[in-house]
Amino acid sequence: MLRWIENYYVGSSIKKPEEQKRKMDSGFFAPGIYLLTLSEHPDHLLEFVPAVLLNQKALLCRCPLVIGIALGKEEAMELTCRILMEVYRQTGSFQVEDYLKNR
Repeated sequence: MLRWIENYYVGSSIKKPEEQKRKMDSGFFAPGIYLLTLSEHPDHLLEFVPAVLLNQKALLCRCPLVIGIALGKEEAMELTCRILMEVYRQTGSFQVEDYLKNR
């Protein structure tokens, strides 16, 4: 099962986000869906990955905390930018993880 933040971000093209989340939690990963996560790499802030990659059990077990869901790579990039801009506007920094904990 995936780990999600409570108020995850949703791309504008995602219809019925709770239904999408429920499907992914039960193991159905629709093509075209991207998940935004906190990066485990020390030089990166966020990452987005195609949800279908999580059909591989090894990757599913290692998936970091999900902070957003988008339809398509372009929307995933836009949502990533939106999150980073929000964090910077609110805090004056790019401490995404700290911001999300206190949001």
